[in-house]
Amino acid sequence: MAAAAASAGAFAATWRDSKDSVVATTWGGTMCWFPRKPWRLRIAHDGFEHVLRCRECPGCLEFERRRLADRLHAKYSAQFTRSRPLPEPSLHNISARKRTKSEALFLVRIYAPLLRHARICHALHRRPGLELEPGMYRLGTTSFAVLARSRTHLRDALLRAGLEHRIEPIRFSRGRRAWRSITAGIAVSREAYGEQVKRWYVKGLPAVEKQSWDVIRMGKGSHYQRTSSPRAWSRDNLVLVPPELWRMRRVDRRELLASMAKACSPEAAAFVTSVVSSLAQKLSTPSPVIAPAAGRPNREAMMKAYEHAARAATARTDVPSDPILTPSPLGGGGYTSSEHSQGELLPEKVSIEPKEDSKQRRLERERRLLAEQLERLRKKIMGGK
Repeated sequence: MAAAAASAGAFAATWRDSKDSVVATTWGGTMCWFPRKPWRLRIAHDGFEHVLRCRECPGCLEFERRRLADRLHAKYSAQFTRSRPLPEPSLHNISARKRTKSEALFLVRIYAPLLRHARICHALHRRPGLELEPGMYRLGTTSFAVLARSRTHLRDALLRAGLEHRIEPIRFSRGRRAWRSITAGIAVSREAYGEQVKRWYVKGLPAVEKQSWDVIRMGKGSHYQRTSSPRAWSRDNLVLVPPELWRMRRVDRRELLASMAKACSPEAAAFVTSVVSSLAQKLSTPSPVIAPAAGRPNREAMMKAYEHAARAATARTDVPSDPILTPSPLGGGGYTSSEHSQGELLPEKVSIEPKEDSKQRRLERERRLLAEQLERLRKKIMGGK
């Protein structure tokens, strides 16, 4: 099993030098699978070059999800987290302050069709007593999420409205991973949501750090392979090569994007990505049944093969015949058979027609038939004369 499975390095992106030697490895989950015109366009900043992202592959969507999680963590971590957790009050530390309800934050996932997301969210935010945070987060086409400081009032309101929901606390100690559930909707393809539909809408988030990039146009004839060519180039002449499990054909890319467009929930999108990764692993792993192709033989090996074939042919001609099949020398040294008259085996006279005569007679017969047909046709035209 260990020999058939792909190595751990096959899942990692690698930094390589000019000699194609691996210098370091990194996680390739946020790397673009299908960059846009990488043989023609690149972007550069402070000696670092990168390809243009497609913004629709699993790698690009994971990059966007992590960036949103960083912004949420930057906004709420300063309000609800401290360098050390508050100690629980006891007989030894009576002065310790208890945690208040305002320091808690809950993720509320509400299940409803896509067309009702905005209407339900707007109706809930109009009620200040529910203590909701501004904004909404779509989790596919069948559910969306909101953040609340209290669970009791919102749970009662959703029960009275007959809406299926799920409430779970945000654990700030996990850092960016605490926001994985609420940002999972970004993994769903834009085609699943439709046009003019935002995946999330929140006010007051910290702005994304912006960088100015210069667009570089590559010369004509530049060769680039999306499956194996680098995605980034550093100032130290290092290149970032994608994982080995990305050996996908163009037809596989189309099937992947079509499958992602049909995934209408974060769970379905994660399942599609896992299936594609497993298929890529099977395609990249050599089969133990099929033997590897042999290299081109050299001159010495070919000469040895020819000599071996010649010796085998000589040995076949020098093999003595079987005495059982050898005719006995008695009776003239040949096989004896019963006597037959000439008429029993062959006719007394065999007539063999020469090919020349048969061909001549066939031509004469065809001429005669053609003349007869022409004569009948002439009579029909002349009225029987």
